[in-house]
Amino acid sequence: VEQGKIKQAANMHLIASFTRIIMMTTVTTVAFVIGSSTVDMILDLIPQAFIDGMNIATNILPAVGFAMLINMTFSKKVAPFFFLGFVCSAYLQLDMIATAIVGAIFAGIMYIILDTIEKSKGQNNNGGEEQYDDF
Repeated sequence: VEQGKIKQAANMHLIASFTRIIMMTTVTTVAFVIGSSTVDMILDLIPQAFIDGMNIATNILPAVGFAMLINMTFSKKVAPFFFLGFVCSAYLQLDMIATAIVGAIFAGIMYIILDTIEKSKGQNNNGGEEQYDDF
């Protein structure tokens, strides 16, 4: 993409998608052809410790994803909103939709306040010239 090869980048996504479709179709077809009893026998060969480990890993994945997201986006500017969302959901027992609505309202209020501040700074500057330069 950085070199201007947009079409090749788009084709790369299509090739990856088709490769996944072909792999999943192959596995599903083989499982269908050999029958459910054979598939059950193959699954029974997997050790219980491995299955338990996979269950633990799937329970940990949401926490790891959330930690990665916070690690990438957390800053001094975002921290108050993060904790506000936490308070809304945990202590006020608001559901996700209500918390998102509260967040959207606060975002709108912050936009209006910051826009007003920027406009007032622009009016006070007057392009760096003095307001009463005739005197």
